[in-house]
Amino acid sequence: MWVFLEINGKILNALLDIGSSRNLLAKTIVDKLGIQPHPCSGEIQGLNGTPTSVDGLLDVNIRIGKWSGACTLLVLPLDNIDCILGMYFFVANKVTLTPHLDGVPIGERNNHYYVQAGFDCDKEWPVRFQELTVPK
Repeated sequence: MWVFLEINGKILNALLDIGSSRNLLAKTIVDKLGIQPHPCSGEIQGLNGTPTSVDGLLDVNIRIGKWSGACTLLVLPLDNIDCILGMYFFVANKVTLTPHLDGVPIGERNNHYYVQAGFDCDKEWPVRFQELTVPK
């Protein structure tokens, strides 16, 4: 699922990925934001098995809908994706994916938000069932 995420006033598309353990931000986005990441070395390996060098570590405040909070992101080259929020984000912020409700609950009882989410980062959200064509 995808959400709109804001860092330093810039709106990004963020992929909510339960298959990723870490939170990742594209190097191109960091350059556009003008933020200097903390030095960090190492590699991360995705599903394709190819190691990718980490360009830095970024501690920022993010906003998703009305929810806001701190987030640590690894900076690295990403193809066609601004940001990936992985399990570290889900666990730290008590996030649950609810695709059947077109959204994502974030937070605890006294600080709980429901954020609109979608399935296609190139369309307006939510994508409703009546908009989908089912092949026969």
